[in-house]
Order: sequence, then structure tokens, then C-alpha cells
Amino acid sequence: MIRMGPSLLVIRHRLTDTWDVPGGRGDDETSAQCTAHRETFEETGLNVLVGPFLGSSETAHFYACSQQSGFTEQDMELSIPIWANTEVSRIALKDPFELHPNEWRFGDQLIMVRTLFSNIDIEESDNIKNE
Repeated sequence: MIRMGPSLLVIRHRLTDTWDVPGGRGDDETSAQCTAHRETFEETGLNVLVGPFLGSSETAHFYACSQQSGFTEQDMELSIPIWANTEVSRIALKDPFELHPNEWRFGDQLIMVRTLFSNIDIEESDNIKNE
């Protein structure tokens, strides 16, 4: 999860037309942190530094991440990398508290995402970037 001020970096899935944080499945040989890094890059083109573990659901592990490529909260939308066009229709910064569960890919995860988002210390996120 990438928090930028009051917003969360989210992607809109082309097939389901719903929002979610970047992510995907790993394999037995890859750590969850490496999977988080790879999937975020594959879906957004952003190189992230994977920070502390935030929590997990039945289907996902969540980490506080910071992006390393100059995308700022003033940008609000990010161009979709050509290789992600089949899966991603938008990359944006959204307030997770303004999204409805019907707009979220796994609606039952939205409450957890909001809680974890609230627990990301913005200063700590900035410190991850500066280490």
C-alpha cells in the first residue's frame, strides 16, 4: 500500500472495473515482499521500496510501501505502462474512505484496507524512502 498524504495509490482493473491496490500472487520460491515489489511494478511501472508488514487477509498480505519515482500527490493520475494495458485501466490516488465496497475489487477487504491505510505513518513512509 502506498499512502501519499490523504490518498492511497490504487489501480482500476480493466475486467472488473473495480479499484484495488497493486498486488498479485507469488510462488513458493518468492517472498511476499518481493511479490509486492514485482506486482506493483508490473501494474503501475513504479519502483517501490517495500516497508513494514501491515497485515493480511485470506487472500492478501499488505505492506507499507514508498514509491521511488517522483510521482506526487499533486499528480493524482499516473500513465499506465504499455505492458499493463490489458489488466489496468487507471492508476490514481484515491481517498479509501470515499470508495464504496461495490467499487472495490474485493469489497469485504475495503474495511481492512481503510484500517491499514490509517495505520500507515506518513512520516514513517517518508523515512522508508530516505533510508
